[in-house]
Amino acid sequence: MDFDNYIKEIITPNLKELVIDMKNCNYMASSGLRVVVNAQKGMDANQGTLVFRNVPGDVMEVFDMTGLVDLLTFE
Repeated sequence: MDFDNYIKEIITPNLKELVIDMKNCNYMASSGLRVVVNAQKGMDANQGTLVFRNVPGDVMEVFDMTGLVDLLTFE
């Protein structure tokens, strides 16, 4: 199962917190950004929290360049 389908499957109405550990993510393409934005929208609809942990510097730069650092939660 790919990441997009996995996220769609686990974000159910009763999910209130989702933590994604990104320590092994070394690249973020536009398709990955779409999954991240859709995950945030899903958690917003649940009135839940989405947290990204251990985001590598290169991936954080992508979040920064796209303005997503202002919309997402990082630890």
